[in-house]
Amino acid sequence: MKRIMFIWLLLISAAAFSQSVTPCLISSGLVRSTGCATTTVGDAYIDNTCFAGIQRQIARNAAANGLVEFIYPKTCYGYIPDGVDTYIVSDIPPGNVELNCTKPYDRCYSRYCPSKYCEVIKSLLTLKASMISRVVDLWGEDQNQVYPGTAYYNAMKQVVIDINAVYDCAGIRRPVIQGTILENFHPYVTSVAIPCDIIRSFDAEISFAARNTYFDLNGNCRSVNFSSSRIVIAGTNTPDITKIETKMWFYYLAKTYIDLGYRSIHMGQFNVWAQNDAPVNYVHTKQILTKIRNYAASKGTFILLTQESKEPIKFPGTDMFMFDYGSQVMWPTEQPGAGPSLSCSSPTGNYLAGTPCANEPYKAVIDNCIITHNGNTGGISPTNGCYLTYLPFTTFFDFGMDNGTGGPPGVATNYPLQSVWGWEDTKWFTTKISETCRNYWLNDAICRMRTYYNGFGYMYIPALIPLPMPENVNKYKQGINPTNGSGAYLMADEPAVLESVKNKLTPPLNLPINFTELCTDIQGPCFQDGLFRVKRRKGYRFFVSGGDCISTKTWHIKNPDGSWQPVTYGDIREFYPLQDGLYTIYLRRDDLSWPATNGTYTYERTSSISVYMQTSCCLLPGFEQAVTASNVSLMGDNTPDADFEDYIKNRKYSFDTGVYTPKASYGKIVSNGVVNFNNDIRFSVYPNPAANNITIVLEEGFQKKNISIQIIDALGRVRNHKSLNGDGDTKNKIVMDISNLPAGVYLVKINNVTKKIVKL
Repeated sequence: MKRIMFIWLLLISAAAFSQSVTPCLISSGLVRSTGCATTTVGDAYIDNTCFAGIQRQIARNAAANGLVEFIYPKTCYGYIPDGVDTYIVSDIPPGNVELNCTKPYDRCYSRYCPSKYCEVIKSLLTLKASMISRVVDLWGEDQNQVYPGTAYYNAMKQVVIDINAVYDCAGIRRPVIQGTILENFHPYVTSVAIPCDIIRSFDAEISFAARNTYFDLNGNCRSVNFSSSRIVIAGTNTPDITKIETKMWFYYLAKTYIDLGYRSIHMGQFNVWAQNDAPVNYVHTKQILTKIRNYAASKGTFILLTQESKEPIKFPGTDMFMFDYGSQVMWPTEQPGAGPSLSCSSPTGNYLAGTPCANEPYKAVIDNCIITHNGNTGGISPTNGCYLTYLPFTTFFDFGMDNGTGGPPGVATNYPLQSVWGWEDTKWFTTKISETCRNYWLNDAICRMRTYYNGFGYMYIPALIPLPMPENVNKYKQGINPTNGSGAYLMADEPAVLESVKNKLTPPLNLPINFTELCTDIQGPCFQDGLFRVKRRKGYRFFVSGGDCISTKTWHIKNPDGSWQPVTYGDIREFYPLQDGLYTIYLRRDDLSWPATNGTYTYERTSSISVYMQTSCCLLPGFEQAVTASNVSLMGDNTPDADFEDYIKNRKYSFDTGVYTPKASYGKIVSNGVVNFNNDIRFSVYPNPAANNITIVLEEGFQKKNISIQIIDALGRVRNHKSLNGDGDTKNKIVMDISNLPAGVYLVKINNVTKKIVKL
């Protein structure tokens, strides 16, 4: 009876496959069979203002490794039936039958299960994933299954149709969907076919001696099947990008993805397939990456390219990155405090004490060294030409030290490319810790990752990740399931974890800016109270709090004269003013999860405050204090002024690392060591802003003869006045009453020197 039901489901699925979406998306309510009433928001795109761009896409990066295989009807040569513990070699179920629909989804060497496929897509929508990684996860698989007309090709196409339809019906912008280019050939693949259109696109690069291989005497393209030996490095299964056949194959795969609607390609371990290209300055790598990007541009779209487990690489002789973002192995340390690993000189601390993970036998932790030991740097984005202070990167769970063979926990690996402890990371996360710990650990890691590289690091959300079963390898002769690699972890199976992660990925709509005053050792002199001081100058640290560790944040500071400071990224902005005056500080947060306002999506929200800053010295070492509301003019959340809108629209900005370097001196040191300020009167005013009285502090010892002090309003009118004419008047401080003045900005003028004050 069960077999008959499977066949019935098969007929329904086969009939419905020609429809626009997979049937279970309709039955689950994710897509309406009559079409979606919600207006389509649009395809994925990259913001060209440099503020958000690639960072905004990968900030909500969810893994769906091999999702395509859940609707790929691969033949299952034997499986474990319901209620049976042993692997039945002689039982070969018919194709297109849902078999691997029970956790851990490894009853068959296949993952075919459309019902679970739809659950995964629903979880991606719940997370509002703006990038879905490794949907086509071809690491060493059969390279000949990606041609049009094959079942695998149809599944690749169907995934894009389904995900886009679900996002369209939810009224959310479509995500970036990623496929993978093979970093190694499966040993049983002996040849691959290269279509004629690909061969012709490489016409100029084909040598005269080789033309007979590709074209007949009439110039017609031949049907070419390349043996794998013409693509791989001799004696290996690794492609060699210096070979034209490899470039043709990479380009064919990339072109296929772009034509199907994929907007990202994982290029695997670049340092492996480009190892023979390094001695010639990566000339072949540059050629193929440029060709892929140009093809996407010719189709009016883009393609984001990444590689894994290597520091950012730039095209030789340029400041432009080869890849759009990096993909870093997370490699948590499973025994905190056990000792240094290869790349970390000190043990990783245990921050899990007192948490739901405290009693786990393997309390895995991550720190800056574990994540960033490969290094990072600034450079120009190859997609939008923006200069980025760091190459953005996203993490992923990997096999760990021993590729899943079960090494001893708590012992560091001696494998030179990895710096981890214990067994493989995927299995640790999915099977060796409790769901409660997994929930806590994942939520912590999402925010922890953003503290690395000043906000350019992003967590790889494990919506669907492969779950290798190394203990089952080659044990079919004993009647044990041999389906190594076919298991999977689905976040959809853990509603509490899914909801918790969704909340973590949902930034608050309103997020006020906070700040404190700083007194920081910094190059450049300052002058106050008649004293010349060096390397102690007042600054300001602006920051936000309130649980938003997912948005891409940029800081934009408007100077008193209307010009703008360089833009910086991250949760914190430290700033040292070079002139007194009223500064406006804007915090722009970009995220693709913001709800629509009046049916329109803007994807960014802006908070702003105005602060009157002074260039005075800070007098006490270690000085730092909170700034009270009386020092700040609040402008509210999401209400930027017209100047900011104009500044954004016209791209009136430049980027900086956020490190302050003074551009001017506040005094000139002459040979006798005396500070010469060109006979200008030096004074300071406090408090500022003020409500009733201000105190004017004149330069120490200044003779107060014929001194005119004026309070001038914005129209140039003198609103208050005081003269100092008495001989012998050595008072350093003068108090003036401003309580009768309307609120606003005024100038305090002494002779020809002015300073701005704010009257509350």
